[in-house]
Amino acid sequence: MTITKSDLLNMIDKMPDDIDIDELIYNLYLKKKIELAEDDVANGRIKSHENVVMETEKWFES
Repeated sequence: MTITKSDLLNMIDKMPDDIDIDELIYNLYLKKKIELAEDDVANGRIKSHENVVMETEKWFES
């Protein structure tokens, strides 16, 4: 993932004047994850709720 300087500056402008470096890194990480998820949805790489329930039910079987 790449981010344009303009997008980065817009993100920073919305942040408080005093920001911890960890918070900045977290926000960049979150932006990346959201963009990846949006790409997955746009390209049909999703699972229905029913499929997730069926797959996870076996985790709790004895």
